[in-house]
Amino acid sequence: MRARLLIAATLGALLATPAQAVRIGAFDTPPPAPAPAASSVPAAPETRSAPEPVAAAVPADRETELLALLDRSPVDLDLVRELADLRRDRAVAAWEAGQPGHAFDLLSNALSLDPLRAADWETLGDWAATRGDIDGDAIAEHAYRQVVDLDPEHARARIKIAAISVAYGQYPAALEQIELALQSPRVDSPEWNQLVLLTQLYVRAQRAGQGLAFLQGQYERSADDRYLLAEAVLMDALGQGEAAAQLADVVAQRGLIPVALKDYAKRLAARFAEAGDQRLRGVVDARQPWSAQP
Repeated sequence: MRARLLIAATLGALLATPAQAVRIGAFDTPPPAPAPAASSVPAAPETRSAPEPVAAAVPADRETELLALLDRSPVDLDLVRELADLRRDRAVAAWEAGQPGHAFDLLSNALSLDPLRAADWETLGDWAATRGDIDGDAIAEHAYRQVVDLDPEHARARIKIAAISVAYGQYPAALEQIELALQSPRVDSPEWNQLVLLTQLYVRAQRAGQGLAFLQGQYERSADDRYLLAEAVLMDALGQGEAAAQLADVVAQRGLIPVALKDYAKRLAARFAEAGDQRLRGVVDARQPWSAQP
């Protein structure tokens, strides 16, 4: 149960909308919001009693015809792909009809016929993640890794792998996936809450030096001030309050980020300056409970 809650919370933090991301700060209490994880990983539909067998709007005679054709030699790959399409459509229909187990089996079968389907692997991972147990998480992670094997720039699948890693305390593994997700050319700009969680993971994994180097490198490549502000948050966590305050103040004065985040940078600068350099380098306040959301 603890792992499930951490996965949901982490996905909520990492896959929040831009509007939610601006409001979440490293030292602010996030405003009440609907549970975000529901939009990240779909909940399994309620299982109906004595469900009708689902054939979906898929012609059974066509599937039978395809199976007969595939018994012949040589095998026609177009027919294999068509059969995989039919099985996938039946899987989606079964899922929507409240038969998650049947849906999972059908989609697994479709992928065994045509495994080069990144979108279907992601769907299979999402369905497995709803099981709520270790086996389901393991299957989900395997499916998401199939996605990134087929599409290394698939940032969303990497974020989902990271969420599972965080839930099981595998912080270095989570860091690797989030860094790769942020480096994807499909990511125009980072979400602030993703960067906040990233700084927390650097501290947890005792990889602050790696974190400072990554954030500086991302800023040099993108010129996005969010990376500078995240660097300030990480510097403060290391006890470098004065330097963190100066960096946050630079970000606030330049105004190259949304107004809400610019105002937040001003507040951070004031808090860092007030805290000063009192904490020892590399020491985190142990009284602060670990949370996937800042």
